[in-house]
Amino acid sequence: MPSNKQSITIPSVSSTTLSDLTDNFTFLTNLFRSGLHSDITIRDQDHQWDLHKSILSARSIYFNQYFSNSKQSVLDLSDENNTLSPIIHDRMFLFLYTNQYKLEKLPRLSLFETTRLLFEASIKFGIETLTRHCLQDMCSTNNLHINNAANLLIAIDQAMHGLYEKYHSNDYVMEIKNVKQTILRFIQLHSRDVLLSSQWKFLEKHFPFLVHDVLEFVVFEKI
Repeated sequence: MPSNKQSITIPSVSSTTLSDLTDNFTFLTNLFRSGLHSDITIRDQDHQWDLHKSILSARSIYFNQYFSNSKQSVLDLSDENNTLSPIIHDRMFLFLYTNQYKLEKLPRLSLFETTRLLFEASIKFGIETLTRHCLQDMCSTNNLHINNAANLLIAIDQAMHGLYEKYHSNDYVMEIKNVKQTILRFIQLHSRDVLLSSQWKFLEKHFPFLVHDVLEFVVFEKI
């Protein structure tokens, strides 16, 4: 019996052209901005996004858990104490749709401070890939210095532990450990100045286990 089925060749990843990637990026950006066929409205102060639960759930542990237990079509993320949160949320949502990680500093903030706010959002909403991007930038040679090394150790601890620790992939854990080693190595090389900083005093008071990690690395190079 004749069949109307024809063999189909599925293109490999390696055959994907730059044009294909650009088209996909444009499509997802347009989908994010237009809200076409959206099924969830998210609000933050006077901002509103019409988004798609399936995309948010696939990229964020927080949204996956929230939508699994809620049938509501509106979610309010407003934080009256943070006037910059709508801008941070917009950049976070754009990343969830397109994987686009491109930072421009916010008004009255440095690029580092802007990255830190996006990092905090990535931790809150359980977005591993975004957390990794932010940490790499925050701990780069251009940003890592004596006055913020202790705070970056705290950021590393936030990235490793917390609400979503059990969901972390092995690749994620290894990458965060590598970033931590970079910070510990920096502290080892600049120990005198770092230990005299005000941030180190804060670390000693509130995060003694991180102080222990530093001392263990300085003496035994153990992470």
